[in-house]
Amino acid sequence: MKAKHISLTMTSVCLVVFALLLSTALPVSAQGAQAKDLVTKAVTAIGGEKAIQVFENFEGEGDIKVTYFGREMAGTIKLVRQGRKRYQKVKIAFGSREFLVTEAYDGKVTWRDMMGTLADQPSLNNESDQDHTVSLLIKKGVKYTMGKETEIEGKKAVGVVAEYKGKKTTFFFDKTNFTVLEIVFKDLYFGQKKIKESTEKRIRYQDYKKKDGIMFPHTTIFYEKGKKAVEVIFKKLTFNPKLLASLFQRPDKAPDLRFRAERYE
Repeated sequence: MKAKHISLTMTSVCLVVFALLLSTALPVSAQGAQAKDLVTKAVTAIGGEKAIQVFENFEGEGDIKVTYFGREMAGTIKLVRQGRKRYQKVKIAFGSREFLVTEAYDGKVTWRDMMGTLADQPSLNNESDQDHTVSLLIKKGVKYTMGKETEIEGKKAVGVVAEYKGKKTTFFFDKTNFTVLEIVFKDLYFGQKKIKESTEKRIRYQDYKKKDGIMFPHTTIFYEKGKKAVEVIFKKLTFNPKLLASLFQRPDKAPDLRFRAERYE
C-alpha cells in the first residue's frame, strides 16, 4: 500500500509540474501575439511602413531647449536624419552671447564644429542611439513581448518590449490611438569622463499632427539618466528630403578618430 501511495504521489507531482509548465508556456506565446498586434496597430496609426520610415528620413526646423547642469537654455535647431546618418545645427542663447554648434554623423564618424573649432566626437553614442528607434517596429527578426502599463503625460499607455540583435527597447503606445508616446532603452555611451558607461535614455513624443498623411510628433523630449536633457519643437518639416552626402561629412575630411581605440577595446 505504501509503495502504491508513493507511486500515485509521484505521478500527481509530475502532473502538477507539467501543468505548471503549460500554464507558463502558453501565456508567453499569447503575450508575443498580443505584443505583435499592438505593434501592427501602432504602425497603422502612424500611417503604415512608409510613415515609419519617415521617422528616419526627414528635415526639421524649430525651437530647442537644452538643460545643462540644471540650467535651461533656449535656441533654434535644424535637424536632418537620413537612415543612420544625422546632422544638426543648433544656435543657443547664453546670456548676451549666442553659440553655434554643428554636429553630424556620417554612419562611421561623428564630428562637431563648435564656434569654429572642429573635433571628432564618440561615434559610439550615435551608434547606440540608432539601435533604438521607431524603425524597429517594421524591422524583420524583432522579438516582441508585452511590457507594463503606465501613464505618460496623463495618457494611459501600454508597453511592448522589442528585442533585436541582443538589445532591448521598450515602446509605450497610447492605449487610445496607438501612437508611440515614449521609447525607453539602456545602452553603452561615452559620458562626460570619456569612458564607456551603461546609460538609460527616454525619448518622449508629443503633439502628433497629420502631415502628408503621416501622424508625426512635432515635439520630442529627450531624457538621460532620468533627467530632461533636450526638448525639440518642430515648426517646419520636410519628409524624405533630397540631401547631398557632403552634408554629413566632416568639412576638413581629416578626422583624428580619437575615440577609435576606446571603441574597440
